[in-house]
Amino acid sequence: MSLSFPAVPVRQLRDARSAGKEACVDLASSSVCRIEIVSTRAGFDALETQWNTLFERAAHADQVFQNFNWLWHWANHFLNDKTQLRVVTGWRDGRLAMVWPLVATKKFGITRLSWMGEPISQYGDALVEAGPAAKVMMKLGWDQACRCGADFVLLRKTRASSAAASIIAPAVPCGTEAASVLDFKDATDFDDVLSRLSSRERSSRRRLKRRLFEKGAIVFRDSEDEKEKRSLVEQAFQLKRKWLARRGRYSPTIESEATLSFFLDAASSVVRPIGMPINAIYCDGQAIGIAFSLSCKDETIGYMIAHDTDFEKQGIGVLLVEHTLRSSFERSSQRFDMLAPRDDYKTEWTNDIVPVCDWILPFTTRGRLYAQFHVSALQRLLRAFKTLDPSIGRIVWPAIRSLKKIIQRNFTAGLARNK
Repeated sequence: MSLSFPAVPVRQLRDARSAGKEACVDLASSSVCRIEIVSTRAGFDALETQWNTLFERAAHADQVFQNFNWLWHWANHFLNDKTQLRVVTGWRDGRLAMVWPLVATKKFGITRLSWMGEPISQYGDALVEAGPAAKVMMKLGWDQACRCGADFVLLRKTRASSAAASIIAPAVPCGTEAASVLDFKDATDFDDVLSRLSSRERSSRRRLKRRLFEKGAIVFRDSEDEKEKRSLVEQAFQLKRKWLARRGRYSPTIESEATLSFFLDAASSVVRPIGMPINAIYCDGQAIGIAFSLSCKDETIGYMIAHDTDFEKQGIGVLLVEHTLRSSFERSSQRFDMLAPRDDYKTEWTNDIVPVCDWILPFTTRGRLYAQFHVSALQRLLRAFKTLDPSIGRIVWPAIRSLKKIIQRNFTAGLARNK
């Protein structure tokens, strides 16, 4: 989930800040719709029926991260005193017609406005019902969002094709990636999909599969049982964390216990399900490769794959991706979105790309200073960490993890003493 931050001229940030203030006019009294901002958990929960109705009639499959159920589970694990709701809603004729799912997070005295669902949501967007008034409603919602009292807004992972992308000007792009997408169109069976690979790649997969079957009793399976899903999610995080440690890498999202708790609950929830297919490869009864995806309407979004590093020579990662794609095709998915970044193992399958961008817009002096740091100094820092030699990373990251735990433990102890 790493990002790159191209340098943005200071003047461009200054101009964006001025333009942002000009954009933040009070248009909420327009006859187009009624704008309201929901800032409490009770208010968010009360939107459930209307939100689900809007999602069914207006959302695209790649807006799965704006599904009420997804965000409800997110709120259970990530909403706290420092992260508060700023959900901008638009109403027409008594029905919910637009939602900008946003949150305000205060850290080091600076308030940031961002997409609700971070850091686990992979796309940020707003929901709006189609019609001639859609763009006006979106502009009204954005203008109200700008007036929430934040120092700056940072909208990460916003697709170029999203409803929000054409509205959030004059925000400045501060990171660009691309998501790889496999369109199953024109494929009558999965052999048609495999035929898109070169003969050399298909031969390599057959060889890897033979090697894998030499290791033991191999089973490719899709999980349907809620209890089994919880177990597989927990194992997937263990495998992913082991894989990261072995390569000297660090992912705060994967390391977070809140992320694990979210997926444990979401995978097994029958009250507010999110549609989470889980595919696994077993060797002698032990899961050695686990992938979980999100299914929305007629598409599948591949969220995470994890595998046992002891089976890498047998191509467990390659075979797991193929199994996941095959399973998605057999569920009649029309597209499989592999998300950003556009890694090599994704591009060999996919036939379409979707640009994904981060946008930043400062409103105050503090926000402008942070924005300048975000697109300059932070850019170099993140690049340095991304290219860190694995042998160094295996020393640095455990030390940082230990230091973080000590700080958190002391901070928690301090809070307890103050009470």
